[in-house]
Amino acid sequence: MTSAQTRTLPRLSVVIPSYNQGRFIERTIKSIIDQNYPDLEIILMDGGSTDETMQIVEKYRSHFAHIQSEPDGGQTAAIASGFDRATGQFISWLNSDDTYAPGALLKIGTYLADHPKVQFVYGDMWLIDAEDRPFAFKKSVRFSLGVMKYAFLTVPQMSAYWSRDLYHRVGGMDRNLRFCMDYDLFVRLASASAPVCIRGDIGNFRIHGESKTSTLETVRQAEDKVVQERYCGIKPSNALAFRLARLFWTGVLILRFIENGSLVSRMRRRFGNNMKSECG
Repeated sequence: MTSAQTRTLPRLSVVIPSYNQGRFIERTIKSIIDQNYPDLEIILMDGGSTDETMQIVEKYRSHFAHIQSEPDGGQTAAIASGFDRATGQFISWLNSDDTYAPGALLKIGTYLADHPKVQFVYGDMWLIDAEDRPFAFKKSVRFSLGVMKYAFLTVPQMSAYWSRDLYHRVGGMDRNLRFCMDYDLFVRLASASAPVCIRGDIGNFRIHGESKTSTLETVRQAEDKVVQERYCGIKPSNALAFRLARLFWTGVLILRFIENGSLVSRMRRRFGNNMKSECG
């Protein structure tokens, strides 16, 4: 028996929001089940898929604490409704096209068991393509609330877990947000209890042509400003001052990249992406 198995690991609840993701959802489900985490609650909140999603889900019914498939108010509402049902000490969601790395939940649960005062944790992530091929590693940086508010989210949603009690204490999800609901939630969670970065691969974020990241960039930019107007001391409406504040916190972020040794790889990836955009 390993030292992790002798611990009393916290109960984890993961919500899977889905809608017509039959192409990917089996890989998402299997990546959760294959964790073999000893106290895990899986909740599926499907928006009434019309593809093969629910036939695939049915194969794994015994692994779910709750399955719902009916029209809903969108992804954010589905996640929030799933969290309302969750019983885990710590909760998260995993989109139906993303996956967990092997052993991810044991890393999370072991750290939380060893650090009972910590309420919010996150780890590293990979970007993967439609065929599960990893193409970029994103090593997470040490947390800074200023960086999160002004420069970059820094906490990858698919690599994070937080206390259910903390979630309800800060007011839960904003169901009016379509894209930046994680940004909005994480700023409130982090303002109440600073998250801790733990080393190790946790989540795999899938980039493909139908993903929200590929199709809703305008929505993301608009909602970013909504969140920043809410929580930043210097508001985006004060354009010059906000740009200066953003520049300062971007500098802090760069120092964090240097600190964890990821600056060069991130610059190469950003330069490569810019070249693709210019040549495309």
